[in-house]
Amino acid sequence: MKSIIDWLAGIEKAAWEAHERAAVIFGDDPEFSRLLKELAEDEKIHYSVLKRSSPLILDEDVQSIVSMDELSREQIMKPLRRCGEKIASGEVSKKDLVESIVEIEFSELNHVFLYFINTLVKAEDEDFSSAVENIEDHKGRIEEYVKSRPELSGCLGMIRRLPTVGGEKILIVDDSQVNLDLLRGVLAGEGEIVEAGNGAEALERLKEGRYAAVVTDVYMPRMNGVELYINAVERYPDLKGRFIFFTSTHNPEHLDFIRSRRLNYLKKPSPINAIRRMVREITSGENEES
Repeated sequence: MKSIIDWLAGIEKAAWEAHERAAVIFGDDPEFSRLLKELAEDEKIHYSVLKRSSPLILDEDVQSIVSMDELSREQIMKPLRRCGEKIASGEVSKKDLVESIVEIEFSELNHVFLYFINTLVKAEDEDFSSAVENIEDHKGRIEEYVKSRPELSGCLGMIRRLPTVGGEKILIVDDSQVNLDLLRGVLAGEGEIVEAGNGAEALERLKEGRYAAVVTDVYMPRMNGVELYINAVERYPDLKGRFIFFTSTHNPEHLDFIRSRRLNYLKKPSPINAIRRMVREITSGENEES
């Protein structure tokens, strides 16, 4: 997890420096320049919080269930790199810059940052808690500015579309709230995310409507993931190919159950892109049994 946090800190530093340079370029537009300076200050705070987190990350109780694969890194870096190139050229228009900022700040994968911060909040450190509030305020400032400029209406459409790309319901099941937060961040934009803390709670959630995918841990209190699967497919047969076991289990009985039935399975930790790809295959019907 430490390597991911360090990488995210580098992203925040690059964004803060880009906003500062852009504020100088647009110095003749006081309102826009002020917004850019505020965004730069926000990014500086995020960077500082992430750098301060290193001692905490070494705590064995703070582990990541995901890893940052190269494709996910590139998807995050691409709009930031493009934004930096536009600013460096000195010929960037306000519309171009705002579109780049919106693409970065409201991208699906940028939600991952928020949920890694939420992981750190479990330490009940006031700085980490305030960082979560600051992130939401940060995006709110961008949205309010865009709303006040009719010529940027296209950017407002981007803001409203990006966080909710999918319309399907996805159930995530884990007895760790930290893991649920991380999965919610990873799957942001794939659909409406519903949480459950164990298999018994998940069965109650399944009564509430159709789910396109169920991502579940195995080891949980009250009812484990294998028991959840058995009960769920008995009641809702169409869920048979929609389960993903996302777990670190080494229990041979559980593994034999999953493998003998050729069920979807990911080991903790798994690359972000692998998790998202498997969920997309299921929700799109690409992974359905014949």
